[in-house]
Order: sequence, then structure tokens, then C-alpha cells
Amino acid sequence: MPVHDKFVIIDYDLCDLCGTCVGVCPENVIYLSAHQLSIEQDGCTRCNKCIWVCPVRALELSSAKDIVHNVTP
Repeated sequence: MPVHDKFVIIDYDLCDLCGTCVGVCPENVIYLSAHQLSIEQDGCTRCNKCIWVCPVRALELSSAKDIVHNVTP
């Protein structure tokens, strides 16, 4: 499956809102609020930098089909 058919998804059960991923995103499309991390998928280039630096492995590259199972809290 081509990378443009995939999305960076967040496992909210694992994410501890540390913000490490926000600092490495070259496109500045990862946002952190007091209660939630979010990714603007349209601007994401799937460079995987956020996935590589996540200390709790809360991010992964997955197909759109899998996003249905990862609902925001």
C-alpha cells in the first residue's frame, strides 16, 4: 500500500501528552492541547519522525481502515 494511502494514528490509551512529536514535525501539523494530541492529516507528509521519537510508541502509520478503530476520547 502506498504511503499516501496511510495515516499517522494516535493510540490515546498510550499517549502521555509529552509533546515530543510536536517538536520534530517538519510540517507543524501535530497539535497538543491540555487534554489531547491531534494530527492534521492533510498536511502530514508521513515522514515518520513523530513515530520514531515517541517514547511510549503511541503513534503508528496505518491504513484509513484502521482509523475507525482509533476514536478520540
